[in-house]
This record gives sequence, structure tokens and C-alpha cells, in this order.
Amino acid sequence: MTRGVLAALVMALVFPHAGAAAVERRLAFVPEDPLAAKQWYLLANRAFDFWPAPPLLPPVRVAVIDSGVDRSHPEFEGKIVDGKSFVGGSPYVDR
Repeated sequence: MTRGVLAALVMALVFPHAGAAAVERRLAFVPEDPLAAKQWYLLANRAFDFWPAPPLLPPVRVAVIDSGVDRSHPEFEGKIVDGKSFVGGSPYVDR
């Protein structure tokens, strides 16, 4: 008897009502964000499982006070207005 088989037998005797967790699941909707697949935590915490469609929300304007923003990032393209540097130099160059 191999070690794996023996371990499975012991687990079955110790936890008779435990079974394998279902691995297959489908998203309630497919996000439009092309980078969603790279955001592992969205699937890990099952963020998409609870909406039949994304919630309809009004647009939100967010102000980011930072040392710089990568304006060429696909997620920010066309969504960043001109910035203001309070320390001199370009507001888009990270220091």
C-alpha cells in the first residue's frame, strides 16, 4: 500500500463526512476589464459570484495625490486629466 493511499484511508476514517471540494464554478458575469484575469484576488474571494450583471453605478471621479501616475497604462488611458505639481517638475514623472 502506498503512502498516498494509506493517508487517504486514514483521512476517510478520521473524517468520514468530509468530501472533496467542488472546484468547478462559473462567473455570474464576465468583467469587461482586460486585466481582470491578472487580478488573482477577484477570483480568490469570489468577487464575481454574486451579481447576475455588473451593478449600474454612476461614474465616479477620483483624485489621486501621488508622486506620479503612468498615463500610458491601458486602464488609465483617456481617464486622466492634466495634473498639478506642487513641488515643481512634471506631475507625471515618478521620483
